[in-house]
Amino acid sequence: MTNIYEGWARFYQEPKSIYSRRPGALILSESLLTFKPYGKGTFYEIPFSLMKDINIAKYCIKILTEDSNKYSLFPLKIIKGLLGDDTTPDPKKIPYIFNLLTELRKGQHTEQLRLVEKLKQIMKVSSKISVKMLEGLFNLDTGETYEIVYNWATKFGFTVDGDYLIVSEPAVSEFIEMLDNRPEADAKIEGGTTNCSYCGKSIDVNLKICPDCGNENVKF
Repeated sequence: MTNIYEGWARFYQEPKSIYSRRPGALILSESLLTFKPYGKGTFYEIPFSLMKDINIAKYCIKILTEDSNKYSLFPLKIIKGLLGDDTTPDPKKIPYIFNLLTELRKGQHTEQLRLVEKLKQIMKVSSKISVKMLEGLFNLDTGETYEIVYNWATKFGFTVDGDYLIVSEPAVSEFIEMLDNRPEADAKIEGGTTNCSYCGKSIDVNLKICPDCGNENVKF
């Protein structure tokens, strides 16, 4: 995974702990915010897809996640002597990091929307879905994929047969309705385009019906 930004910062979950002033390395990749404390402190890994809101405060960036946890991020210039508490704030970095976080979060949410649309289409046309295919689609390890599959089976009455998830109506319609009612389901993919699965013309990814051929726009 490529790192897009690396720098010193203070990062902590509200309310402040005794180690809140301790600096560490802030690392932003394409999908994840990572904070590695220098010395004692808390290690954090927060996917951008779980960030609900990002705002600029007076001297820091405030992050709210989907599980209602609140975090504060203070960019730093240097760490004098690397002793832990003696830090120099760098407020000039705040707009840059804020814009970077916003764009990375937007990119992850866009990708999520596309993956969900693909999953919905698979559910509509196939009653036997490979667990390996789901693993690759969502970039998960085998254990995570099976955990999700068994949760779906328990909640919607699907069955698991070896390496396959077996689905049928009316559970499929209930499952798709659940996906459509997610809070982020109404979000649009700004500026995104896709090719119609029927006529191949390039169209807006948010359109449900292709304006050229009149068929449903299957968004992959």
